[in-house]
Amino acid sequence: MQYDTAKNRSISEQRSSTNLNVLLRQRYKFIGEHIDQGDRVLEVGAGIGITQRFLPTVDLCATDVEANPWIDAVASGEQLPFKDAQFDAVICIAALHHMDYPLKALREMERVLKPGGKALIVEARASWTMRLALALTGHEYIDHAMDPFGPASCQTRAGNNWDGNNAIGDALFSDLSRLKTALPGFQMIHCRHREFLLFLNSGGVNHKTPHVPLPETVLNWIGQLDGILCKAAPNIFPLIQEIVLHRRSGEKDLTQ
Repeated sequence: MQYDTAKNRSISEQRSSTNLNVLLRQRYKFIGEHIDQGDRVLEVGAGIGITQRFLPTVDLCATDVEANPWIDAVASGEQLPFKDAQFDAVICIAALHHMDYPLKALREMERVLKPGGKALIVEARASWTMRLALALTGHEYIDHAMDPFGPASCQTRAGNNWDGNNAIGDALFSDLSRLKTALPGFQMIHCRHREFLLFLNSGGVNHKTPHVPLPETVLNWIGQLDGILCKAAPNIFPLIQEIVLHRRSGEKDLTQ
């Protein structure tokens, strides 16, 4: 499926949806908890470019593989055009599963982060609900046959930047031993599964989908219910996972 980034950004700016705003505020609250005012922040895979709206006090550099007026640098996450140790934080929201070599992207994030900096990642969770949603919509796919720690591409459907293998996040972040070996400069300090009903009834982030408009109070209750369900049954309900990778300072092994 082809995707018109500029058109969908315009649609996003024009439509006002309490459902979607509650979902996005929840996502960016997680990110904002790990970023200070004035921090130099890199966004990998900025897409329609909504991050500045929710994090207005940071010095944001937005990158993407597609050139658009709101993008500061056209670049692949697998080969970032920045010097070492340039950023206090790196944000990557639902972008790793679109990449051929997501491990390369994580290594690039590690390289451009200052010691003590953080990679803040929101990535798909290949739960039962996600499998059902993708099967019904045909939007993206799940292929567990790939190995993000190996030399081959993680994408089995090539040719569209907006297609993606939603198994990548689980494959990368569920095996902490392999992750530590592949990325010795990073330590995972946060992993949480989130977003079930709140996401399904959001009206869509990048794609406009049907939804039932609800009051903000009810949506906040739904968000709390999501948290309970996703924690109780992480293989069934959650549609995303939050990951924080801390860039080691080099002074000591923080896992000891």
